Amino acid sequence: MSMKEHLNAIMEPVENAFSDQRLSEVCSVNWDGCLLKVHVEFDSVEEPVYVCFFWVDGFRVLDEFDLNEFWRGNNTDQTWLNAVKEGGWLNLERSRSGFLSNSENLIEYLIIGANECVSVLTKTPPTIMCASNSPLNVP
Repeated sequence: MSMKEHLNAIMEPVENAFSDQRLSEVCSVNWDGCLLKVHVEFDSVEEPVYVCFFWVDGFRVLDEFDLNEFWRGNNTDQTWLNAVKEGGWLNLERSRSGFLSNSENLIEYLIIGANECVSVLTKTPPTIMCASNSPLNVP
């Protein structure tokens, strides 16, 4: 994928209970081989929020500065959680001959944090929950 194609990344906000938040703080990322749990916090929300992904084919954590191409162009409606429709990491991986997880059902999600961003390649949408309502909130 050329840089020109990457500059045309197209994202779509993922509707959720926290869609009004523009930016999150990525506090931790936990992968246990089955579940990817991303702990995010917002200035205006008092408790931790967990974004949980099952059936994950890959994920990466990058400094937000390394994803400058996502902050331009057609992405003025982005929120903290977006589905990347074109020009993202998934498209970049699909351009490699060695990328074997190239399923038609694979979706890329991007969690935008103030400092870090998390890209997730998965076949299912995330589950989003507050810590107080989460069965995952165990010490």
